[in-house]
Amino acid sequence: MKKKILILSSLIVFVAAAVAVVCLCIIPQKKLPSKNALNIAFYDSDPAIETAFTSLITDFADTNQKTVNFYKIDKETELSAQIKKNRLDLILAPAGYAVKNAVAVADDKAGAPDGCLGQMFLTMQQSALTKNDKIVAVPLVFDNLEINIEYSAFSMSGLQAINTWQDIEEFAAIQKKKIDYPLSFAGSDPVFLLDLLGALGEAFEGADAYNEAAQILIQSVAAGSSGFDAKQIANEIFIVPDAPLAYSLYYLKQLIKNGYATPACRELKHTDVNSFMQQRVTNMFFTTLSVHRTYDVKAVERYSSIYVPSKTSASQRHFTSTITYAVPVSSGKKESVDSLIEYLVSTKIQEQLCQKTGLAPVLANCATCDKQADDARFWVAATSTPLAGLGHEANLSDSQKTQLRDAIWELMF
Repeated sequence: MKKKILILSSLIVFVAAAVAVVCLCIIPQKKLPSKNALNIAFYDSDPAIETAFTSLITDFADTNQKTVNFYKIDKETELSAQIKKNRLDLILAPAGYAVKNAVAVADDKAGAPDGCLGQMFLTMQQSALTKNDKIVAVPLVFDNLEINIEYSAFSMSGLQAINTWQDIEEFAAIQKKKIDYPLSFAGSDPVFLLDLLGALGEAFEGADAYNEAAQILIQSVAAGSSGFDAKQIANEIFIVPDAPLAYSLYYLKQLIKNGYATPACRELKHTDVNSFMQQRVTNMFFTTLSVHRTYDVKAVERYSSIYVPSKTSASQRHFTSTITYAVPVSSGKKESVDSLIEYLVSTKIQEQLCQKTGLAPVLANCATCDKQADDARFWVAATSTPLAGLGHEANLSDSQKTQLRDAIWELMF
């Protein structure tokens, strides 16, 4: 009897051990805790960018038999605390406050591999952030603020080209004879509205004016929520004597006053602009390359993208082209982080990133997914280091963004 009990006990132990092994085999590798896992966080990134990078980094982990965990940065919690709690190794973040904050709290010994910029075109190499002779933020892909012109409307306008703001106004005046409001943009999106006004500022008043406006926003956040006054900030940027972006606001206001853009732009969303294209009631619109990708394909293919014009020479231009960066924040797994960064800036993966995100690659010679991405790369390569976009410069809460948007629109009417 004792022998039977012993055999039965041994059998139970064996079965339990077998079940445990099977369970371990069927649990996805990415879920297994490991002190050697690569821990990567997205900081204020667009969902489409997160999806693309997650897919490609997961492929990297599978190929190299590594474990990887993904996190999202909570903007309400101190960044350094999140890095420590989740043992973060790398942060993926857009240009502006997000990448600056990540660099500021990174381990002093953290950095990217020295040769990772080698295949990038010069403007992107110059856009990499360095600290203590180390590369601390590596460009991976970039967006671009663009103007879109309807092909057939342009061909019938009698204009030879649209290269200046005068050309844009002349085109709008011709189109106004056919449709009520030929120009549209998503003025209800606070970040886009700020980016647009910042891009106009760079075009009309120069990068110094843009940077001055950015500092006003950054200082407003530093003052704390109790010191945030949206109307005062809007006045400082656009209205008071020597306001850095006074002409930008005035110019956008004139486009509306002249009937080229509808006053309802303050209510429009990107989906509304998409509908206008489909209904053929807009012949020109302002948008970004990333939003361009969300539009109806048949509708948007009737339009050609151009950059924001200026009288300033190309070498002095700084387009609003938000870069997504990789920021190593810990030196503990440097070899793995270096391998991942080299993978992300390789020709094959840059082409896949372009295809998956619709954004422009940072390499000089890799293939692009279409003309829009290729044009954005060409424009930025021919100019100086791009700007993050005024809406990306300060860590504004959603409420603060809305307040600032409303304050700006009040100044236009």
